[in-house]
Amino acid sequence: MKLLLLNFEKKKKNKYFINKREIIYLIKNITKKFKKKIKIIIKLVNKKKIKRINFIYKGIYKYTNILSFKFINNKKKYLGDLIIYNKLFNFNKIIKNVKKKIYIYIIVHGILHLLNFNHIKNFEKKQMEILEIELLKNLKYNNPYYF
Repeated sequence: MKLLLLNFEKKKKNKYFINKREIIYLIKNITKKFKKKIKIIIKLVNKKKIKRINFIYKGIYKYTNILSFKFINNKKKYLGDLIIYNKLFNFNKIIKNVKKKIYIYIIVHGILHLLNFNHIKNFEKKQMEILEIELLKNLKYNNPYYF
């Protein structure tokens, strides 16, 4: 059994159009691909908080969609933390199904970062994009680069 901890900043009704069951299904699919136990913590935070965390840990004073922090040498063997900006886009203008796709894509992207993939160099970017497309296709989502 793979463990997933969700820590939503606000304890109000989930207005992010994605639920714990869907995220667990996503994690299980990624686990199959990499043959690795994936234990993560996902936290949704507001713009001010993600901007502050980005500055403290990365030295960049601006907000971003997602931050990933890999755990190193920890006893509980968590892969890491994903900190996600809770209002990625102006959701009033985006239909419910697209909002869900965006969050699924962002989570897949963050998990790949925790698995040491990045997009600094062009060939790394292409490799990461191919993996994202493959993982999302397995979950019956379209190519994220054609939203």
